[in-house]
Amino acid sequence: MGNIYDQQRGSASLGFLLAAIPLVMLALGGVELAHWLSLRQVLSMALINSARVGVTHQAQPMAIAASFEHNLHMLWPQAQNIQQQLRRRQTRLGLPWQIRILQPQPAAFADFADSSLKGPPDRPRLAVINNNYQSLQHRKNLSRGWPDGNGPRSAQDIFQANTLSLELLWPEKPLLPITTVLLKTLAGTVKDQLSANWMQAGYLPFKRYASMAMQSHPAQWPGLADGRVVYASSSWPSRAATQNSPPTSTAPANAGETAPDNTGNNNPTATNADGLSEETAFIDDQSATNGSAAASATEQAQADDAADATDALCTAP
Repeated sequence: MGNIYDQQRGSASLGFLLAAIPLVMLALGGVELAHWLSLRQVLSMALINSARVGVTHQAQPMAIAASFEHNLHMLWPQAQNIQQQLRRRQTRLGLPWQIRILQPQPAAFADFADSSLKGPPDRPRLAVINNNYQSLQHRKNLSRGWPDGNGPRSAQDIFQANTLSLELLWPEKPLLPITTVLLKTLAGTVKDQLSANWMQAGYLPFKRYASMAMQSHPAQWPGLADGRVVYASSSWPSRAATQNSPPTSTAPANAGETAPDNTGNNNPTATNADGLSEETAFIDDQSATNGSAAASATEQAQADDAADATDALCTAP
């Protein structure tokens, strides 16, 4: 009997340990998931508020960047903490975050720029798309023989050219070390170069989207030279190039600010092919996009009704 007891000594502790390990990992995974969902909501609200500023400021990248960083108080309540966190991220990653302007694209300005409109007071020579009488503009484009009113360069119509669509990329450090190791392992499978760089550094790239109808004339601003706000068809500074750049700030843009040069990175327009980071972070927000599209459709219907009324008045005897 004594030998049997000696052989079973410690088996209960071993069984408890084997059962506790997966339970603890499951609990930690739940904490990680809750953190991701909370962060996802904060980033969505910050991006939506940035889009609201953009649609009323002619899609100015500096205004979008300033609004986004201001709305980060939902993550870090103290303004001083926001700047400290952004500097720390820039030092580690070279770029603390990035917003890509999906619409309007530069090709849309080539199709729909209105030569009768001047750019903003500080940039009067910028190409500008007319935000007024879009229904009448669409009919004119149809009469020019453009299929469905789509421009030959942009393959978009005037309504899409007057829509501001933004994509946010945000790096976040996972709470679990094992997640960090997994991200570094999978970094080589990601096509988006910026996301791959962040994953290689152990950060999970979150993606959020926002789309709103313009409430002002879109202007063809250059992207920010530091890479925080760029057009989706543009390249962005590499990590090595941005690590030595000064800390980001929300000060007004200089008059001589230019768009970032092509650096030979992978085509950033292929962001949707980066399914790994989107699915892993549970951050594909189709409902927000559908809601924005519905709002844009409602506004467009109102614009069509107003245009029809204008035509009726003009053609009345």
